[in-house]
Amino acid sequence: MTTAETTEIQAETTPAPVEMPADSAPATDEVQADTGSDDIAEEETGLQEGDLVEATVDKVSVQSVTLDIGYEEPAELAVDEFDAAPQVGDKVEVFVDILNRKRVVVSKVKAEQLRLWDRLQAAFKNKELVRGTVVARIKNGFSVDIGTKAILPENQADIRPVDDDELLDKTFDFSITRFNAKRGTYFVSRRELVKEEREQKRDQLLDELQVGQLVDGVVRNLTEYGAFVDIGGTDGLLHITDMSYRRLKHPSEVVKSGETLQLKVLKIDFEKKKINLGLKQMQAEDLASDEELETARANYDDARAAEGLTRLDVEYTRVEAPSTCL
Repeated sequence: MTTAETTEIQAETTPAPVEMPADSAPATDEVQADTGSDDIAEEETGLQEGDLVEATVDKVSVQSVTLDIGYEEPAELAVDEFDAAPQVGDKVEVFVDILNRKRVVVSKVKAEQLRLWDRLQAAFKNKELVRGTVVARIKNGFSVDIGTKAILPENQADIRPVDDDELLDKTFDFSITRFNAKRGTYFVSRRELVKEEREQKRDQLLDELQVGQLVDGVVRNLTEYGAFVDIGGTDGLLHITDMSYRRLKHPSEVVKSGETLQLKVLKIDFEKKKINLGLKQMQAEDLASDEELETARANYDDARAAEGLTRLDVEYTRVEAPSTCL
């Protein structure tokens, strides 16, 4: 290849210089001026992007609220960021999103989110309680509003199985048990709180209860051997044999979950903190008093004796063969 040909190929493959428009040079100066404006703003006012500041409402219109944040330019917020329309002179905390001599952007919502984050993180760290409302049923648990979304696992909702209606749309205290930083999700529990509360109520109830006392209770759950009944802070056992005078195959033949019953306290074990309840004993009291029942039994025995049907006292003696007694 000749020298002339080489020179020609290089000229074709080398891109030609790009000519800059005459009005493009100042644009570079503008970009440089913008990048330095935040530093100027911070030097003059002490403010910088990412700050939380207390602003003062200067003006309120139909669509926006003008704020004085202590900077040469005012800031504006949309009215819908407020729960209720503010008044001139009101104080409001805002988050500084953008701050330079050309633009000032603040957010009330972000300020509230940051404050909420700090509060929840402090509660998590210091094992403090937070207030929340159970808003929805989800897979394996419930969704709880604690200012942000939290998850209440089903096994942390109570110390016993509960119906959704006992939780949904109701507000409780919760402890924060776990935090997923990647998803920004909090996990909460009320199991230990319920346990402590019920233990306190149980101890108080045990001090007040007496054997033979009548109590009202709600059937919580059924087992093969009976039903557990909430009698106002603690559960008592209504055994299947104390439900009816007839033989039962299952407690559901007599009682059902959620049913309210009046029961009799049969036994109190103060050491084990257990209470036995009776239902059939209530049925007996409805028929007759104790004295009337004893009289009825005596009359029944007298009638059987008159018919020669009373039991005989028999002396049992071991014999070698039946023939010796016949």
